[in-house]
Formats: sequence, C-alpha cells, structure tokens
Amino acid sequence: QRAFLPSLPEKIDGWDIALDFRPKYGVSGDFYDFYFDNEKLTGMTLFDVSGHGVSSALLTMIVKPIIFRYFSRMSKNHLNDVLLAVDESISNEISGLDSYLSCILLRFREDNIEYINAGHPELIMKKASSGAVEIIEIEERNYRGTPLGVDLFKNTAEELQFKINPGDALIVYTDCLLESKNRHLESFGKNRLISAIEDAPSGNSNGILKFILERFESHVGEAEIKDDFTLIVMMKK
Repeated sequence: QRAFLPSLPEKIDGWDIALDFRPKYGVSGDFYDFYFDNEKLTGMTLFDVSGHGVSSALLTMIVKPIIFRYFSRMSKNHLNDVLLAVDESISNEISGLDSYLSCILLRFREDNIEYINAGHPELIMKKASSGAVEIIEIEERNYRGTPLGVDLFKNTAEELQFKINPGDALIVYTDCLLESKNRHLESFGKNRLISAIEDAPSGNSNGILKFILERFESHVGEAEIKDDFTLIVMMKK
C-alpha cells in the first residue's frame, strides 16, 4: 500500500504541502492522491473507506485508479459529474461488500478551486490576510453528498467554487482527527480543531501541521487512537 501512496515532490509549483498519515494497523482505509499535469498540481483527493485493516486497505487499491481515471478523463466536466461516474463504477466494484467511502475531491485552476464532498468532514481554510478560519460550505444548505457506494436515500454532492490567495491554507483530514477521545471520553472535535488552526503560525504548511498535531496529541494524551489518521495542509504560494 505504501508503494501506491504518492510521495510529494520537494518543490510543487504554487503550493507548499505537509501531511501526516498514520495507519491504525499498518495498512489503512485512508488514502490520499495528488494529480499533476506537466508537474503542475491540478487536483487532490482524500478518501476514507469504512472500517480499517486489510479489507479496507484492499478497497483503497481498487478506488485509487478509478478516481484518477475519471478525474483525468473528465477535466472539462463539473466535479458533480466526475463524482457520479466514480460512484457508479465503485458501486459496481464493491457491491455486496457492505462497504462505502467518504471523499473530498479538489480541482485547482490557478487561484480558483473546485471542491466536492461526499460524506467527508468539512474542508477548512485559513486566510493569510486576516488569520480568519472558515469552513468552506454553502450556508443553510447541505452541500455534502452521501458517501460513495451507498444507494439508500442517495443525496448527490454539490460542487462549490472559491478563490484562494497566496498564503491561504487548506486543511483536509479524516474523521479520526475529530473523533479521537481523551481518557475522559471527550472528542477532539471541530471546535478544538478550528481553535488550533486559528492559533497556528501562518508561515508555512509544516508549521500549521505540527501545531495542530501538538494540540491533538496534548488532548488525546495516552488514550488509544482507534482509527486511521490523515491530516494534510496545503498552502498556496
């Protein structure tokens, strides 16, 4: 599985990226990928297969090339269409396995970002100009769709578009970051995450990542982390 995980180039044109990836059992149901066109970053995905261990890890091997194939082939289509094609293909591949996956998919076009979310924790951005932290969302509307591979009461995800400026940072993560608990059974949660991002230094992606991890580890302490863990910080240069 590690051989399939992309290694980040030392220098990525227009982006400064840091990540922390911790499989619970050596192999992981979390999986990330970055897409390039002539060394230019064009997109990324983070997905989380239900469960963990070998069975979930095997499904990441199935899903990774499917998402890449449709993202590449459908570069002129809205991400809604891309995700629908991915969902149809994945549903056929994993039918009968009683599995599903949440997913964030991002497409980069200069300073414009296209974003779609299938049942995954929210995308967060820290603004360089003000230090403000915001969840990328549509107010008073459920823009997040049902996880992929789930047919019952299907809710189609809605594509969002937003601008990003130099110094702005995107924070992408799996639910283990929010749901991990300390010995008092208190989850780290969204409010603590947002507070950590607000307080983190804004100089580079690695500094933000390390600060969030310090807050997370201080909260969890010696309690066991019970799921696969992924945290990615992407700063626009």
